[in-house]
Amino acid sequence: MVATSMALHTTPAREPRHLASLTLAVMTLPVSSSATEESLKAIPNGLREASLALGATKLETILKIVLPQALPGIMTGGILAVSRAAGEVAPIC
Repeated sequence: MVATSMALHTTPAREPRHLASLTLAVMTLPVSSSATEESLKAIPNGLREASLALGATKLETILKIVLPQALPGIMTGGILAVSRAAGEVAPIC
């Protein structure tokens, strides 16, 4: 009986933090996914086609041509998502 009452007292204190972190993680998904999508769309198709025409596989094209070109936009989206989450948390603290 003592173990049960101790577990009941520790669980509610942890639960809101888990829910808050989960909420912030879900809130950052649209920002980071749209930034990633837009940065991948910004890569010209000519680069992809040229890589494939030179004999590179699709995986090589993605890893060596597309991702290095899109990485700055992907990183910017991640930074914007983290800063948005920090801005949402700031009034709470």
